[in-house]
Formats: sequence, C-alpha cells, structure tokens
Amino acid sequence: MGISFRNIMLLGLCVSLGACAFKKEDAEDKQRQELVEDVHRKIQDEKDTTKLDLKSSNVIVKFEERDLGYYDMVITWPDSVGKMEIYIDNNPFATVEGKNVFKKIVMQGDSVSYKLRAYAPSTIGGAFMDEFEDVVTAPKDFLVYRNIKLHSNLKAENINRAYFRTDTKVITNGFDFTLNAKSLYVEEIKDHVQSGNPAQYSQIITLDESSDSLNNNRSSKISITAEHAKGRLFIAMIGKNGQNGRDATDLINLNKYPLLPAIAENGENGTDGIISPGRRCPPTRNKDVQCEEVPPKCLTAPSNGQDGKNGIAGYAGEDGESGTSTGDLKINIGEFQEFSIEVYQHPGVGGRGGKGSAGQSGGKGGRPGTSHGVCPAAMPGKNGKDGEPGKNGKDGADGSRGLIETNVRPRII
Repeated sequence: MGISFRNIMLLGLCVSLGACAFKKEDAEDKQRQELVEDVHRKIQDEKDTTKLDLKSSNVIVKFEERDLGYYDMVITWPDSVGKMEIYIDNNPFATVEGKNVFKKIVMQGDSVSYKLRAYAPSTIGGAFMDEFEDVVTAPKDFLVYRNIKLHSNLKAENINRAYFRTDTKVITNGFDFTLNAKSLYVEEIKDHVQSGNPAQYSQIITLDESSDSLNNNRSSKISITAEHAKGRLFIAMIGKNGQNGRDATDLINLNKYPLLPAIAENGENGTDGIISPGRRCPPTRNKDVQCEEVPPKCLTAPSNGQDGKNGIAGYAGEDGESGTSTGDLKINIGEFQEFSIEVYQHPGVGGRGGKGSAGQSGGKGGRPGTSHGVCPAAMPGKNGKDGEPGKNGKDGADGSRGLIETNVRPRII
C-alpha cells in the first residue's frame, strides 16, 4: 500500500519535532482501504455469480426409457441458476426453482423444441442471466403391435428398442426390410400357438396369401442388426409360386390369338362334263320315215374335285411362370445368450404350362363334276388333313433357397 502525501508531511513534521505520533492515523487508513477492497470483491463476486453462458456443453439433455414407445426427456443445467423458465414449442410450460433438473414424458421419435430462460438466485437479486434454445429428438422405437404390410422397401435404422410379439407380424410382400436397433425383444403372448404353418405364426413373413403379395415377383432381402436381443424370433422366407400358364383356348377368348374358322377351306367342286345329246328316234314313228339314232357323245370330260385345305396347327399354351426365390436373410446380434431364431424356407413352385388348342379341321374335298353317264367319271377331291394340336406351354422352374448369414445359430424348419 503506498504512503499518502499527508502522511509524508506528517512524517516530516514528526522528524522535525523529534516525535512519531502518526502511527494511529496510519492504522485507520489501512482499515478504510481494506473495507473498500472488500466491497469491490463482493461486487465482483456478485457479477461473477450472475454471469452465465448457457450452451450445449452445460445444458445436457438425456432420454431415459419408460414403457415401450415413451421416454423421459431430462434437462439439466448449471447449479448457479436460481430459477429456470422452460418453454416447449415457444409456449410457457414450467418454472423450476431450487433444483437444476426438469423432466417431461415424450413419445418415441418426437422432435421437441425447447427454450430455457435462466435467472440468478433471489438472494442476489434474481436478475436475468441467459437463455438457450434447441430442438432434440427422442429415440425411435420400432413396435409391432399389429400386422405391418410393406408397400415399399423399409429401413428402420438408428432404432433404440425393437419389439415384436408372437401374435403380430411384419409382411414384407417381397420388399426389402432393414432393422438396425440397440435392443430387440420378442414377447411370447399366451394362448398364441407357435406351431403348424410357419407362414401363420412367424413374426417376419416375406409372403402371405394377400393380393399384395401375389401381384409381384420380388424376393425380399432382410437384414437385422442389434446390440443385444432377447426372445425367440420366427422368420418365414417364402417364395411366390409361379402362376400356371393360360390354355390356348383362354388366350383365344382374350384375343391374344386370332380366332380361326373351325374348318379349313373346302376344295372346289369339279366342273361337269359337256356332252352332245345325240338323237333318239321317237318311240312311235311312221315306219315309212327313216330315223337313225345318234348316241350321246362326251365333248368335255368332267373335272375332279379339288382337295380340301389342310387345317392349321393349334396354338401353343402359355408357359408356366417360374417360382421365386425365398430371398436372403442376414442377422448380426451382439449379445444373444437369451435369443434364438428359427427360419422357414419354402421356394416358390413353378407354374404348370397351359394346354395347347386343338388343330383346325381339314377342309372337305370338292365333289367331282357330273359325267352325265357318258363321260368318264371324275374323282372327288381329298379331305384336307386336320391341323396338329398346339404344344403345351413349358412348366415354370422352381425357385431357389436364398442365402442365410447369421452369427446366431439358426434352426431351419
């Protein structure tokens, strides 16, 4: 601490007088200086107390699991805040005093917009300190409470909890299904029998009997990844049976083939022979009048009838459709001590080829020309040959078994 001018003057006076009576006054100055410094310290402490910079590093948002589909959104902030006003979607929601934590129940996958307005403790005036706002998203759950039918590829990624039940299923309809989850659970529902047709009781089915499935020839690719899993998951990898080929008669009715006459063109008839009639004497005539009979004469012989046209071969039946593959399955589970999978594979069966139609009947031969009993007889035309029956369509090929890749030993059923 420096020496004041006044004290210097007093020091000179004391020296000139041979006395040092300034000691008492100097102690009083020191006390006053210490008091001023203490006030400055308190003011600075109060400023430091009310100074706050809210940011993502000191405003922490966590989500704690509740019942499936719900989470606790937990917000914490620095202890120095006396009162915190919380706004949700720009609307006042809650005011918290005396603690630095706030909880709100939210649904899985919800995006929550929040704002915090912080105030100093009331003991030091309760002044406004700072505000902070952000948007956070709750973890996503994939919950199969009812049957889900896919109409396009589905990627369920960054899932926290995936939940299946033994009485519901995901039907992929030949589309791809990707599931990436932290946890996977399969709950067994009482009185739901998991026996008989795997297509009925499996939790994931690539094909069912609905028209959605029957109108496409896709084969699903299923990929499931989870950090840990519990329960028994049934998967039915089913290929679509190929449709039977249509019979040629059906294709004719659908105007896929032109309709032919039942009988091919008949042969033309032969031309009649031409004769001179000759001359015959009347049966009663005057014997005095001479009559010389002239017999009929063939001038032009009759022609043969033309052969009938051969019938056209029948139309071929439609080829049967090939059955589809079961599709591919890939499963990777981190912890699977309480987890098992059973996979049913049934490739699609090829469809039967359609029947060919009967060949067209041959045309009838033309009749011979008339000989009039004078000309040589002509021959009738031959009937045309009946057309060969159409070939049956080829049977479709059976589908194949798809690839199964998993680090969990599957039971193939």
